[in-house]
Amino acid sequence: MGLGDEIMAAGRAAALGAAPVAIVDEAGRPRRHPVWDRNPLIDPDSSLTLCDCPGHRGYMLRWYPGPRAVFNPDYRNRDHPGRIYPPDDARRWAAENIPEGCIIVEPVVRRPSSSGKDWGVDRWRQVVESLSISAPIIQLGEDGGRPMVAPWIKTPTIWHAAAAIERAALVLTPEGGTHHMAGALDVPHVTIFGGFTHPATTGYETTWPLYVDIEGSPCGRYDDCDHCRRALDMITVEDVINTAYAAYYESG
Repeated sequence: MGLGDEIMAAGRAAALGAAPVAIVDEAGRPRRHPVWDRNPLIDPDSSLTLCDCPGHRGYMLRWYPGPRAVFNPDYRNRDHPGRIYPPDDARRWAAENIPEGCIIVEPVVRRPSSSGKDWGVDRWRQVVESLSISAPIIQLGEDGGRPMVAPWIKTPTIWHAAAAIERAALVLTPEGGTHHMAGALDVPHVTIFGGFTHPATTGYETTWPLYVDIEGSPCGRYDDCDHCRRALDMITVEDVINTAYAAYYESG
C-alpha cells in the first residue's frame, strides 16, 4: 500500500461532497499524507470523517491469506478521482527541467506492491527503443540506482515528480503510484494492469489499460503468482507500443 492508495483516498473524500473531511484510521485518529497537501477537500481538523487506511480501502472488500486482496466490484475510481496540487516551487523547477510534451516512462514496481504488476525492465527498454515519437522520453525517480530504460531526471520529492508528470503528454507505467499520479493530474497514461486488478476498479478517464482477462483475473495476489506472470507474458512489446501511439495521437 502506498502513494496510489492515498490518491484514491483523496478521491473518496471528493465523492462525499464539497465539504472538507478528515481522513482517519480505524481508531478514528486523523491521518496525514503529503499527497493531500493543498487539497481543499481534506482537513484533519474537520468534524466530518472518512475512514481510509490500511485494511479499510474503498476498492478492497477484504484480505485473504496469501496475501490476496479481494476487490470491490462496485468501486469505480474514475467516478471520483483524487486530485493532487503540486506547489509553485515544484512547478517552477519542472518548467526549467522537464520538456513540455515529453513522454515519461516508469518501469519499476516497488515493494510492497505486487510482483504481479512487474512486466519486466527488458520489455520496457524495448518499448523505449522502438517507440517512434518525436517527443523526448525520460524517466523520473529520487535516485539513479535502479533499472533505467530512458534518460533520467532526478525528482527528489513526490511534488517534483507530480510537477514533471503535469508537463508530460503521456506516461507509460505499471498500475501503481505513477499511474495514479497521472490520473490525478489528467495526463494520458498507458498502464499495464496484467491480471492483477481490473482497470474499471482503479483506472481513470485518461487511462489506456492493458488488462488480460483470463481465468483468475483480477487476481489480487501480492506474492509471486503463476496467474499474474502468465497474464503479463501475454502483453507484448507491440501491444504497449501500439497503445502508446493511440494514446499519444488520440489524446493530443
